[in-house]
Amino acid sequence: MNNFVKIFLVSIIFTAGCSEPIDLNVGLADPKIVVDGYISDLFKAQKIELSFSSTFYQTGNNIYVPLPIRNADVKVIDDLSNEYVFMHDEDGVYLSQPFKAEEGRIYKLTIDFEGVLYESSFENLPAINNQNASVEIEYVSRTVTNDEGESVNEEGVQSFATMQKTVNEDHFIWAVNHHFMVQTGEGICYAKEFDLNQVIIVKDLEANGNEDLPYKVDLSFNLPSYKTNIDFAIDATLLTVSEGAYIYWQKIKDQIDKTGGLFDANSNTIRGNIINKASIDEVLGFFGVYREVNNYYFYNQTDLPIEQDIYSCPGLCFNCASIHAETSEEDKPDWWR
Repeated sequence: MNNFVKIFLVSIIFTAGCSEPIDLNVGLADPKIVVDGYISDLFKAQKIELSFSSTFYQTGNNIYVPLPIRNADVKVIDDLSNEYVFMHDEDGVYLSQPFKAEEGRIYKLTIDFEGVLYESSFENLPAINNQNASVEIEYVSRTVTNDEGESVNEEGVQSFATMQKTVNEDHFIWAVNHHFMVQTGEGICYAKEFDLNQVIIVKDLEANGNEDLPYKVDLSFNLPSYKTNIDFAIDATLLTVSEGAYIYWQKIKDQIDKTGGLFDANSNTIRGNIINKASIDEVLGFFGVYREVNNYYFYNQTDLPIEQDIYSCPGLCFNCASIHAETSEEDKPDWWR
């Protein structure tokens, strides 16, 4: 789950497999601190992101994002008083030295910002489950409604996960990002799409003897473009989360269904697990301790029936730095196939 709870699009998907796109409208007169982050059982640099809820700035690519918080002291502390310090990297992103959440430990997040202390509840890893999820990619045709209200067909690439019902009532989050390779005037460039801000929530109901029964979860749909000319990667992360995290996102859905926007007048009904220690005011967001599985899935014209060379990189792509993307670099990532 990447990326501030600056989320503009959340798809909430239940066991039955239906999905509901939701726009999270940010617009509080009194900005609140937004916390997006978790630690997991993967040994890595863990990440916490901080921003304000209603102040936006414009990037060079005319993309509006929440104003990041860059000068906070961020720590994760466990029940043995071990401290894991997170240092500011860029744009409100705070990174730790590599570590992982351990079985039997509980962890809390603390944030000291402008002399005010914010603190989460203690959280621990969810119970181990026997979930066996796989991700597949297909070239499909689907019917959508255009801006004129007409039904039209469009062809593109659908990624979906096949999951198995587990014996327990487990809770999951899928977080998805896209990466692509393009030819520029200077050579090959590897780029990451602007954050999809897409979080897909799954509640795996009690199997009642029907464990291992598969069900599908749609992850993303992508239209062919110059980005799929050479190679395209889908970065899919499956998180096993606590019931509390699931309930938090369920309340977001309920709030949107009721008011049409996440931060409307009734936003105080959405309870995360982080508070202002001085005033007991809650912060927007949820600090989690999750189990994590991450994989990359690739496709290009040789893998799917996409016409070759019908798209070319726009004129702005004369060099790597000018590509319309969140990040771009000439060096091939070590995970690329």
